[in-house]
Amino acid sequence: MKYACNISYELMSILEGNPQFCDYIKIGDFGDTEQLLDEAFTKKPLLIHGFGWHERGGMLSTETIDYKKINEDIKKYSVPFIGIHSLCFPKDVIGYNKGTGLNQDGLLEHMVSVFREFQQKISSDVIIENMDFNPKYTWPSTIKETVEPNFLTALIKKTELDLLLDVGHAKVSAAQLGMDVLVYLDALPLERIREIHFSGTKLDKKMGVIDAHQIMTPEDYVIAEYLKKQIDNQRISKLEVVTLEYGTVRSDTTQVEAIIEQMKKLNTIFK
Repeated sequence: MKYACNISYELMSILEGNPQFCDYIKIGDFGDTEQLLDEAFTKKPLLIHGFGWHERGGMLSTETIDYKKINEDIKKYSVPFIGIHSLCFPKDVIGYNKGTGLNQDGLLEHMVSVFREFQQKISSDVIIENMDFNPKYTWPSTIKETVEPNFLTALIKKTELDLLLDVGHAKVSAAQLGMDVLVYLDALPLERIREIHFSGTKLDKKMGVIDAHQIMTPEDYVIAEYLKKQIDNQRISKLEVVTLEYGTVRSDTTQVEAIIEQMKKLNTIFK
């Protein structure tokens, strides 16, 4: 098992004193973190998560994506695989908020074709990340169909790609679907998990449960223990990386002690 952690200045300081703290740094190849790629790579191989073109399974076209840059950076930074969101915005689909483009009935086949295109044009393995559906978000959310267990299972089966399980996203989606999160997880194709993202969610007064990349809660560790049991009974057999998705370079709220404590607990559970 290998471990990754979200890029933050606090993580970089931890690695200065303890180079073996984690195996990968999770980082975006765009925005505030793009300029940190080379510095981060002096410390660890990178798990690049996003290149700035809003790569997603619901894209109407991938013509805007610079695959040459993606593949150059995959090689340069020793990236083992790329996680891409199982995301479709309402604006992409006819009938959602006056959206235009995809027909809802053909959504699955369209997303299958887009993920196959990603796999053909990207030089590393592509894995599919489950998303968080919440219509109360003040930012764009994926549509409900994309988070339903049957849809995700069919998408994984038809593409023959593996799953990046984001626990925070699963908690948000389960809440919106009126499901217990462990029941929701049990309905997903856990046998195809290759990476797991852990971070704490937040309960917002207006939006309900939201994805917030905060400190893990007791519920998150219950979920981690549940997933470890699925490893022990061999339902999960392809898992390679456990990632702590806490920490950011965009604020001063990231805590060194919190990174260390959470990683220690995840190591204890998944060792």
